Amino acid sequence: YLVANPQVISSAGLTYGQDTDADERLWAAGELFRTTGKPVYNKYFLANYKNFQAHFTATDGNASDNAFRAFLAYNLSWQADPRERRWFRSQFATWRATQMARLTGAWRNFLPNYYWGSNSVTLGTIPVLVLGDIASGSIPGADLLNAAKAQLNYILGVNPLRHSYVVGIGADSAQTVFSGLYSPYGIYTPPAGYMGGGPNWYDSPWFSQFQARSFADSNVDWPTNENAIGYEAPLVFTTAVVANSDLFTIWPVSAF
Repeated sequence: YLVANPQVISSAGLTYGQDTDADERLWAAGELFRTTGKPVYNKYFLANYKNFQAHFTATDGNASDNAFRAFLAYNLSWQADPRERRWFRSQFATWRATQMARLTGAWRNFLPNYYWGSNSVTLGTIPVLVLGDIASGSIPGADLLNAAKAQLNYILGVNPLRHSYVVGIGADSAQTVFSGLYSPYGIYTPPAGYMGGGPNWYDSPWFSQFQARSFADSNVDWPTNENAIGYEAPLVFTTAVVANSDLFTIWPVSAF
């Protein structure tokens, strides 16, 4: 479909809309090339990947950019172009260093500030770092394992609120999550494992003058406490990394 429709398909005016689809096209090309190996997807990716260098060098970015998904998909293919792979390794190393440097903060998370979905932002950095190391031909090391542990520590209570953001996990765990699934039925404490979005100083500054405390255990304040699969998935991934730490010594990298 995208080959037949090369013009920009704009989503401007829609929720999360934008006037370009370049990153989605690159992501589609990377995934389809990894799945099929067809030259048409490889050709598109190689013609466009250098347009996304800024995603690796930005000092204020995070791991949620679609461009990272595109590069992970392409470079996890054994058929990835050698020149592109060398370029990716270099760019990813720069981005990786920027992210890891953030762990020197008081709470050892990846957050330079606290905005919508902050819990998912800091947790979501772990999958990109782990898969990026593998795609680069490296074995994820102790630094990443420690980073994953630090994210779980932060989410489960090593934070300025001394609060676990995950329902049912921890002495002071979340009691409510904004939910269109449970609240209409009068169920305000969802099943254990649900996690809210986390502190959001930009949309809910009335909770605190301190960014990392701008949170309420509430079933009505969605900017801080909504739940979404995009929040839950990196929590599961990060937990799996910590629970299976022995795998960090046996990742298959022979293809590289």
